[in-house]
Amino acid sequence: MRLDFDYIIVDDDLKRSRTRRRVEKIQRIIDDKIRSKGLNPKPKLFESLDKFYEDEVNLDKNRYDLYLSDNNLGNSGQVTQWDHTNDGIQLYLDLHSRFPCDFILYTGSTQDEIINTLINHLNLTKDPGLFSRFTFISRSSDPNDNWHGHIEKIVDLIVSSREEMNTMRGLYAQLTSQIHHYINEEFGTDLRFSQAIKYLNRNISRYNLSRADISQLHDIRRIRNGLMHNDEKKCTQSPHTYYLVYYEDDANTIEKRIYIGDFDTIRKNLKDIYEKIRTAFNVI
Repeated sequence: MRLDFDYIIVDDDLKRSRTRRRVEKIQRIIDDKIRSKGLNPKPKLFESLDKFYEDEVNLDKNRYDLYLSDNNLGNSGQVTQWDHTNDGIQLYLDLHSRFPCDFILYTGSTQDEIINTLINHLNLTKDPGLFSRFTFISRSSDPNDNWHGHIEKIVDLIVSSREEMNTMRGLYAQLTSQIHHYINEEFGTDLRFSQAIKYLNRNISRYNLSRADISQLHDIRRIRNGLMHNDEKKCTQSPHTYYLVYYEDDANTIEKRIYIGDFDTIRKNLKDIYEKIRTAFNVI
């Protein structure tokens, strides 16, 4: 279970003490939201596109849950660096071309160049996934920083998938632990879960259970092991979607994925075998 929420902010306001507090406010809002969800915020801040690319080789792209960037990274004191005024949208297009990522682009200046850049990209690439994980927020006419609420909503959306993953882990940990306890208690043993299931199999004639039930017990054991020992992974296709991994064999070679859409079936199978064990052992 991964409790860290890693994210990146690229904003040239970090260069100056007078404007740095604007970025620190964004960071504080994100951190507070993440902590309220029981996760640990792990931000990395960059003051320019060059600084980001210098450090990118040291970053594990699979660990970062969200990227945020100001579009205009060309403000430097009294001088505007015109060749950097649309670095933010270029950063998104570059990352998007290499791997899927959740990206928030915000700007306080004109939106025309951003729109033109996106139109040109669509005309050139015919990319159907361009907007699936991309959010654009305008702050040009919002002096009260109400636009920060849009960032919180995106963080909520990303975290909600991970919260449901952790709820699934908790249910599996609880019910498989109880099944394991019931088997050991029935036979007066203190065996590991896999051995306890095998012991039950050798004595199956005493109970209203089938070989298929034993097979299902091994299935939920493997799923339990996967959910307990593996971090969730980001889906490379669906936006804001994670999946859990388990192995279909005890040698841990046949990887299987569980998406949120599979949870109802997985939960039902677990609860069904749990009730079968309780009934077979006359657990009240």
